[in-house]
Amino acid sequence: MEDLNITLTFNPDHFREMYYHDGKGSILKYKPTQNAILYCLLTALITFGIYLAAFKRPDISWLIVLGAVVFLFTIVYAIAVITQYLKWKSSVEDFLKDIAQYKSHQLKLTSAAFELIQDSTITIEKWENIKSVQINDTCIMPLKSDGPAFILPAKSMNPEEFIKLKNFIVDKMMVAVQE
Repeated sequence: MEDLNITLTFNPDHFREMYYHDGKGSILKYKPTQNAILYCLLTALITFGIYLAAFKRPDISWLIVLGAVVFLFTIVYAIAVITQYLKWKSSVEDFLKDIAQYKSHQLKLTSAAFELIQDSTITIEKWENIKSVQINDTCIMPLKSDGPAFILPAKSMNPEEFIKLKNFIVDKMMVAVQE
């Protein structure tokens, strides 16, 4: 199998498109945080409605306490979901800052390893450490047992190079499966 060398043009916006698709870039558009906030508002409205109804029917005033407890739980849940989202978004932004500091990016694939050369920093991943590969129209993501080894946006190379890279990786993974 012949080696493959590709010069990559990493643009942080290419990664943002991948990470922040489906509204993941906004706390109000991201489905899990959106649902948590909606649950809070819904329980607050129901509890307030029970509070108003308790003026006419004092025998249901105990439901106010129940509503307040449920509301408290939904607030704690929303805070947990929002905190998790903010940590994730912060880690993505840190990753993008790290990528932006490099001027040149070179990808080198050999029969033995996967190399990413960024300025003078070389990251080498042996093929045997790659457990699977996720390939779609927007990116190629070789996966190790603990997560992605690399994330290679399709926009970081020209379409012909993306097809060559995809074919090289598929061929390499098929050889590994047959061994």
